[in-house]
Amino acid sequence: MILLSLITSAAAECPSSVPAQKVSQEISIGEAAFKNMDEALFRQVIDDIQQLVPCMSTPFNDAQATSFWRLRALAAFLNRDEDTVLTAFMSVIEISPGYMLSESIAPMGHPLQELFVQALESATSLEDVLPSPRSGQIYIDGSASLTVPLSRPYLFQMTDESGYIVVSQVVQAGQRPPGYAADRARSVNVPLAVTAGISGAIAGGTWYLATSKESTFWDPSTPTGELNVLQRQANTLGTVALSAGVVTLGSGAAAVLVGAW
Repeated sequence: MILLSLITSAAAECPSSVPAQKVSQEISIGEAAFKNMDEALFRQVIDDIQQLVPCMSTPFNDAQATSFWRLRALAAFLNRDEDTVLTAFMSVIEISPGYMLSESIAPMGHPLQELFVQALESATSLEDVLPSPRSGQIYIDGSASLTVPLSRPYLFQMTDESGYIVVSQVVQAGQRPPGYAADRARSVNVPLAVTAGISGAIAGGTWYLATSKESTFWDPSTPTGELNVLQRQANTLGTVALSAGVVTLGSGAAAVLVGAW
């Protein structure tokens, strides 16, 4: 239902779908405007891209996503928003390891170069893993992936089975992506599976001991004075085995079902 409302909203606001290549061309125009110090054109391009991203029909690739976040860093710098510059550069660095900011954009000693170095030093690997979609594919910053960063913003794009984008938007650091129908295929919960295995072993062992005590109880050669003790031991072990068996069944079923959400 949430995904449907997002799709409907995006469709109402987008007069037409836009391929990734079109947005990439706009990004190039924006970078050229920044280099030429054409602030009016640069700001107009930033506004245009902001409106185009939710209307994209195909996902970015890695290079396009790198350019997208680089442009976001330049826009934040123009707005004197150093925190956003840093997180945008962190996105660039994570998408394209080894990337260095070109001197054609900012010569050495330029404040942007200093902020880029700070972003390199602030890189973090804190991540989360999203559930698999019931259908379609999820792209994070231009790559098919279910792993999302927690300390920086990222571009979330989801396609349907035909490869057409149904959701495209920037997710801010620490926020959850748009809701979508997740795959409820069964998965095994390891801790519960271990519990089931241990309980099963206990149940098997105690049941064997209980049976052994019972056999000794009915053995004609067993002294009469030991019968009461043997009977109590057999009953106790039988109860323990039954309880462990219940835990085994419950944990085993939960191990399969808990991860289904």
